[in-house]
Amino acid sequence: MFDLGWSELLLIAVVAIVVVGPHDLPRMTRTVGQYVIKIRRIVQDLQNQFNDELDKVNLDEVTKDIGELRNLNPARKFRKELTKPFRLAADELTGKVNKINQEGEAEDEKAENIAVRLHEEKPDGF
Repeated sequence: MFDLGWSELLLIAVVAIVVVGPHDLPRMTRTVGQYVIKIRRIVQDLQNQFNDELDKVNLDEVTKDIGELRNLNPARKFRKELTKPFRLAADELTGKVNKINQEGEAEDEKAENIAVRLHEEKPDGF
């Protein structure tokens, strides 16, 4: 991290003993160690949160990419294009059958009306 060698560490220890004094040095090193531990925990928490958010973003992008790949299914597209004329013909035939059925219902209604009129006009003797 800081790339300190033995000579640099020895120099720091000598300066700390001179500045702080040998009596307060253990208390100071313990306090510095506690702060270093707290800072490391904070940095680790921030790194974990950053990685979690990054994973969420990547997961969303991957899910979106998979959805796009599913839509790019060439077999489905080929099948859709291949059956398109048959679906159009089936729709046209269905429309014609519905029209014939409607015309047939109208003719049935006319025939029923004629039968009712004939029955009403029929003399009693017949």
